[in-house]
Amino acid sequence: SCVPTFTREWGNYFASFEQSGGTTLDMGVHYMDLFNWFFGQPKSVSARILGMEKVLSSEEKPCDYFSGNILYENGIICGLETAYQRHGARADLIEVYGDKNTLVADCGQIRVYNRDSFTEYNISKNDPHEQQMRAFVRMIQDATPCACMLEDGILASEVALAMLEASNTGK
Repeated sequence: SCVPTFTREWGNYFASFEQSGGTTLDMGVHYMDLFNWFFGQPKSVSARILGMEKVLSSEEKPCDYFSGNILYENGIICGLETAYQRHGARADLIEVYGDKNTLVADCGQIRVYNRDSFTEYNISKNDPHEQQMRAFVRMIQDATPCACMLEDGILASEVALAMLEASNTGK
């Protein structure tokens, strides 16, 4: 949600790339996993990351900002922005571009655009962590197959690491 609830301070888990992996590995990787599940095998990635420990002095409040793109083999382009803001609001923005539609997800809203229409959905009442726990319980109680496999997590991690490398090398 986009509710101010915290502040980032040096010494905090989220202010240390070594501990948290920054917003790229802590938050972005989950969106990359979702994109891979929706769209298949990534073809290429690009990213720019403002890494808090690399450019900020200890007198400044820590922050970490990630902006990246994934081109999929099927032609879908996904844009993602995540951030550890200095104060308050979680900042995640998802954009998905296809041949006929564009989807934008931000702060509990999904907007779908095409040439002729615009549709908006409010998803802020859905808690993904609660949904994950319910799915986990169903797996135990009913032997419902797991929707996500280890290989999915490995691919998402490889994409995230490739994005870190793209940002570090400028390629």
